[in-house]
Amino acid sequence: MSSNSHMSYGIGMAFFCRSSRLAALILLLLPELAWAQAEVRRLERATEGVGPAELSRDDLAPLFAGTSIADAGLRIDRGETDGLTEEIDAWLSANGDDPRRAYALFLAGMAANGEREYEAALNYLEPAAALLPELDDHAFYYAALAAFELEDYQRVIELALAIPESSTFGPRSQFLRGRALRANGQVSEAIRVLRAFANSYPGAWYIQSVELNLAEALQEQGDLVAAAEMYARVAARYPGSDEEGEARRALDAILDDLPEAARNRLRNISDDDLIARARVLFDRHRNDQLIELLNDELDRFDVDTPLGCEATWMVGRTYTKLRDHAASLPYYEAIINSQCESTDHMVWSLYKAGQALWNL
Repeated sequence: MSSNSHMSYGIGMAFFCRSSRLAALILLLLPELAWAQAEVRRLERATEGVGPAELSRDDLAPLFAGTSIADAGLRIDRGETDGLTEEIDAWLSANGDDPRRAYALFLAGMAANGEREYEAALNYLEPAAALLPELDDHAFYYAALAAFELEDYQRVIELALAIPESSTFGPRSQFLRGRALRANGQVSEAIRVLRAFANSYPGAWYIQSVELNLAEALQEQGDLVAAAEMYARVAARYPGSDEEGEARRALDAILDDLPEAARNRLRNISDDDLIARARVLFDRHRNDQLIELLNDELDRFDVDTPLGCEATWMVGRTYTKLRDHAASLPYYEAIINSQCESTDHMVWSLYKAGQALWNL
């Protein structure tokens, strides 16, 4: 399987795992409740006048079905999909009129995806989308993932377009469509779609994958300067990610082909990218890396500016994390004596400076 395929499947399944509890409620509780109510009514009719002690296991046979839809959903949630498709198939054959049939089709499709049986997944998920309008975005999205694995990119594009952008899987389907367009040779349209995603969803947890794909598409189109700028952005802003390494290698490979002005500009990280990288290191408590990154670069910032104030605060706060209070104090004092517009940074600098003096 290609790295693109692994990424496609990984992003899809990662989201399913993140939302599995919600999915379990939507997929299992509501249909089970409707089915249970139907069973209660059936038993009431069948056992009118019969005391509870006279009810037999046969009367409750549907409750003891060998493969329950709820159990199938839990097994998918745990990643235990081996042989599950065949079990659900048997259930579908034996329960043709069951009100849970549409949900069973959806779960069979999810199980088939888990077993890498992508053609089978499509055959389950597309009918499930038609039968389950309340979950059609889920079904269409996972069908599109299966089609991507089969390299049926036109089908991916069509399935992704069937998903409203406002739905749960709208943004993800937009990214998948961009990748499919690129794989299908429609590079200009792929760039448009990927760029629109990057502008609309800058906080997406997989934005680094979107931006790397955009950089690669720009390179394929021959726009080397724009591609290099995007590679530089990815390399700067997502430290420690796989995308950082890929972007650095791609940038190094095309740097000599750029005009001299662009080449010289890209050899140095921009102010915005520097601070974005520092924020990630700060949030991840990569203290030594942050100090190494910012300490030699603070001279390029004016502490009175928003970026300069933030950069100075991050260095001071990082020294505090390291319990080097003497080293932290000059950075807090620089903010206190500045025209920094951030009330938070000013107030916290006053507090942390006092804390540093107390600990000297």
